[in-house]
Amino acid sequence: MLKLWVYGICIRLVVIVLGEWMDEISSEVKYTDIDYWVFKDAAKKILSGESPYRREGYRYSPIFAFVLLPEVIWDLRGLGKMIFATVDAIAIGPGIAELCYSRGLSKIQSKQIALYGWILNPLAINICTRGSSEAIIVAIVIVAFLSMYRDCFFITGILLGIGTHVKIYPILHIPAFALALTRFQYRCISFLSGAAFGFIIPTWISMQMYPSEYIDAAILHHVHRIDHKHNFSLFWLPFFLLQESDSTSFYQYLFIRFLSTSFTLLIQIAVLYYLAKRDLIACTFAQTILLVTFNKVCTAQYFVWWFPLAVICVSGALNLKNKYSYYTYSLLFRVAVLWTAALAAWLTVAYQLEFRGAQVYFLLWLLSILFFVINLYVFVVVLRLSLGRSSQINFPSFFCCCDDEKKVKTK
Repeated sequence: MLKLWVYGICIRLVVIVLGEWMDEISSEVKYTDIDYWVFKDAAKKILSGESPYRREGYRYSPIFAFVLLPEVIWDLRGLGKMIFATVDAIAIGPGIAELCYSRGLSKIQSKQIALYGWILNPLAINICTRGSSEAIIVAIVIVAFLSMYRDCFFITGILLGIGTHVKIYPILHIPAFALALTRFQYRCISFLSGAAFGFIIPTWISMQMYPSEYIDAAILHHVHRIDHKHNFSLFWLPFFLLQESDSTSFYQYLFIRFLSTSFTLLIQIAVLYYLAKRDLIACTFAQTILLVTFNKVCTAQYFVWWFPLAVICVSGALNLKNKYSYYTYSLLFRVAVLWTAALAAWLTVAYQLEFRGAQVYFLLWLLSILFFVINLYVFVVVLRLSLGRSSQINFPSFFCCCDDEKKVKTK
């Protein structure tokens, strides 16, 4: 694991330095995520005795502002990025390796999958080194799986409760974990108690510190938020047209909101019912990618919510002892190329729209539709490989069917 940590941290530190240099020489496209500057300004507000929510655009838990306090206090540029990158390297990468090992792979294969699937993954490197905080929430979810594997159900609940406080979306995973534990009532109660504790305590503290501001900015804002600017979501153009129209009715808005939530809600329920007791990691992957794909707002940071879970899901199918492993590698390579090409095409057109003023709204929306379809294809492929692995390898564990056995040798 030490080598994974070293590789991950060194690569990310180099990219952070290059990113800072790029910000200095480029006046048009900045490498640093805009959210990072929001976090930093919010930290300055705290240091001056004000509320972080006085910083326009700060719509998050106060935790992120406090994380950047050391950078503000000591005036160390990029320190916050280093914190996010370190969490990404030492928690997510090795966590993936351990979870892959729990699914029947050798230690060497598990480390290789973690290395190439996450540590050296350009998407993972880019997101954390730009100053995005997503590494923290993804690390919380990964560590929650690890704690469950060690029978620490109360700790698992606390972690997912904290994750829900920090970013809301892990609340989807709490029913899945609970359903996977229903055969063991005391374990389920312990988990749910921990989840309630993990969510209520930091939320209560935040409400005491910043009463009305926290609720309005960090909770209610995300419920009624509509981002009419272009993003990866299938629904950005309809919302944009509604925003620009003078004759927009409330019912038109409700209809689009209904389309963006009803279908995915039905699929979420089906996924929860079918997968939670069969393969918990596959279930949480399916929940997350469906949420991101059907969400009314979708940005590049959201992809790292489901990507590490996808790596773990397909790891069993990548076992070199599996006679179908060559087919699996070939299939995953094609899927990766297809997904990356669609992403690159969307970003290219979005650049022309945002920085060159080109009127390419419809073309960009068509690419959003294409990207939507490809994400659904990724969803199908990953689940197919994960469930295929579950049927070929007999190893029930808490990640598959919650038996007491930690590991059963493959046939």
